[in-house]
Amino acid sequence: MKAVYNPSLSYKNDAHATWQFANEMKPGDIVFAKKGLHFIIGCGIVKSDYEFADNTWDYYNNIRRIEWFQKGEWPHPGRTAMKTLTDITSYSEYVEELKALIDGHSSGKTLAHLIEEKTSLSLDTEKLGEEEIEQIINSTDPNAKWERIISIGKRRSLDNQIINNLKKLYHGCCQICGENPFSDFDINICEAHHIEYFSKSQNNDASNIIIICPNHHRLIHKLNPTFNPDRLSFDLDGTEILSIVLNLHLKK
Repeated sequence: MKAVYNPSLSYKNDAHATWQFANEMKPGDIVFAKKGLHFIIGCGIVKSDYEFADNTWDYYNNIRRIEWFQKGEWPHPGRTAMKTLTDITSYSEYVEELKALIDGHSSGKTLAHLIEEKTSLSLDTEKLGEEEIEQIINSTDPNAKWERIISIGKRRSLDNQIINNLKKLYHGCCQICGENPFSDFDINICEAHHIEYFSKSQNNDASNIIIICPNHHRLIHKLNPTFNPDRLSFDLDGTEILSIVLNLHLKK
């Protein structure tokens, strides 16, 4: 920011807000939109990971998609936070004030009921690709469950606890490269990949899941290689393979 805009300014708050927007905010988070320092103009739920949508708007191309519960213009109790983006999760009394503010100026269902409805995650696998499904599976709250509602009334659930246990088993390491990316920062960014695509098999057993780093995850989805259960490897073409080097749960 200093290099692009003004080397004499610190940009500390802007950099922090940008980092939170791109890396800490996640689908399922609730957001309150403010106007200036004295008005709240909307409340909604985050529905996507961070995206760069080039040429979508003249200036605001760094986006997260939001489903708005309520839109309007309500006087904020006092001044809002100065920062463009502020995490208010730990300020429970303030969060309740904002909920009450919106409930007091809206009719019908309360904000609490709307949040409860929208955070029950349901997806249609016929309308989403495997990579989109796995992005949602890997980005949702660890206590949440993925549910597919079948037209005849049956319900299939995906419990993330299986994935969480596998991540613990491998201490956050990728089963293909054996590395734990950014372990120096005490974070775990490795993801779950369904060997037989979940969108087709609905198989969430541990025997159908491997834990891999984002780079290998993207590579597998881009090249769509064949998995060889005897060699525990992905065959990219006739000569090159990606072998699983860490294995504590798969059987040949």
